[in-house]
Amino acid sequence: GEMSETTGSLTITGGWIAVYAVGDGIDVNGNSVMTGGTALVHGPTNGGNGALDYDGTFNISGGVLIAAGSKGMLQSPSTSSTQYTITTSFSSAKSANTLFGIKDASGNTIVAFKPSKQYESVIVCAPGITRGTSYTAYTGGSVTGSETDGYYVGGSYTAGTSVGSATVSSAVTTIGSGGGGFNPRPGW
Repeated sequence: GEMSETTGSLTITGGWIAVYAVGDGIDVNGNSVMTGGTALVHGPTNGGNGALDYDGTFNISGGVLIAAGSKGMLQSPSTSSTQYTITTSFSSAKSANTLFGIKDASGNTIVAFKPSKQYESVIVCAPGITRGTSYTAYTGGSVTGSETDGYYVGGSYTAGTSVGSATVSSAVTTIGSGGGGFNPRPGW
């Protein structure tokens, strides 16, 4: 009847990780560090779980993280990260396989991702996101390029419906509406 408490850590330095989650996506009872590689999370759809769930900090200084899922327990990477994150949330869920994209003010594609599950939020941490630049998030549209695990590389995203825009001024920038749920973790 009692929950055990454990500590642990996760370090991602390279490679390709794709998570198709029913419960929490990347779930760490401790601290996480990402310095390289690609990590993609599809799900969960249940608001009692999150695409990211960590108890300490999740510091990102390199690589690409894209995590699409529910927003009830929405948790972004730590504000102490040196690479910038855009977290987008929606007032209503988007259907599975609905494209999500981010473009900068010049129209350059930063990311194009097709989550395989219904989603209410998308977290993107990528080298193409820079401080002082404005970005717009979209759903729908079309995309070219090579796709693996829903992530499109080397192509171009033709924007669909705008969700909103924001200028990156801190480690984590939010676009959209609907917010997240209660999240008591110190890394948030």
